Amino acid sequence: MTRSQRFLAAALLAVPMITTAGPPDPLQSLVEAERAFARAAADKGVRAAFLQYLADEAVVFRPQAVEARRWYLNYPESEAGLAWEPAFAEVSRSGDLGYTLGPWTYRPSLRDSIQAYGHYVTVWRRQADGAWKAVADIGVPHPPQAGPATLSLRPPAPAPEGDSLALADAFTRRQALLDAERDFFARAAVEGMQAAYREFADPDLRLLRSESPPAQGLPAALDLLSPGYLTGFPDFAEVAWTADLGYAYGTGLLRRTRTEEETAGRYSYLRVWRRETGAWKIALDVTIPAEPAKKTSP
Repeated sequence: MTRSQRFLAAALLAVPMITTAGPPDPLQSLVEAERAFARAAADKGVRAAFLQYLADEAVVFRPQAVEARRWYLNYPESEAGLAWEPAFAEVSRSGDLGYTLGPWTYRPSLRDSIQAYGHYVTVWRRQADGAWKAVADIGVPHPPQAGPATLSLRPPAPAPEGDSLALADAFTRRQALLDAERDFFARAAVEGMQAAYREFADPDLRLLRSESPPAQGLPAALDLLSPGYLTGFPDFAEVAWTADLGYAYGTGLLRRTRTEEETAGRYSYLRVWRRETGAWKIALDVTIPAEPAKKTSP
């Protein structure tokens, strides 16, 4: 190597390498947003954390769906400690919609011992600036479980060929999910919950019910379901741009028999749907007991 060649090599080594970082992975960034949300609750308090991470259109269930930001603006400052961590996360192929679930604990103040345990589900919508904001949040209580949560991530499945729904407008995508919701309730009202979930649930269904740990997988979910017939109607639904993930929430009634006039209970629900092979399937299902609706007339 000549002296000029050695000089050129040394000069090239002295030049800093310039790399272009790609966009952050949506699934990892969703988990990071959830963890930051939990840290904010620990550092700033529950009220401040929720107001920081809630989208303008977000709902929480108290026990029926209410405007989340308005609810927390009226929520008094408290010493209560609410802690949680994600145990599962999934995002759409388009990276604009996702959800997380995991265990939570509650204590009246940081000086107190844990008084309640449960699991939460948060649905997230990615904003125009790339930040994740929560659009729906719900939780169920259950007895304490042993051991820390283990994080599991579900990446999006490859897009099916010739998927016309993914190319449709937002109204058409949302209508397709609402049709699946109504078909599910029609089956549950006539043939019962077990038959409806067998037809419409994803094999990897996650089912959350009060006072029970989450059930994963269709057989475990069917074991957790009480017998009965469901009626209900979605109040809201939203679908990812790639039409592979969506969610809906609303209220409904449970009857022990198909012809029973008296209901066994009123409930609020949040349901996440997954679409990988052309048909919508229930990926996650949460119901909580709801108070009877107030009468509007004598």
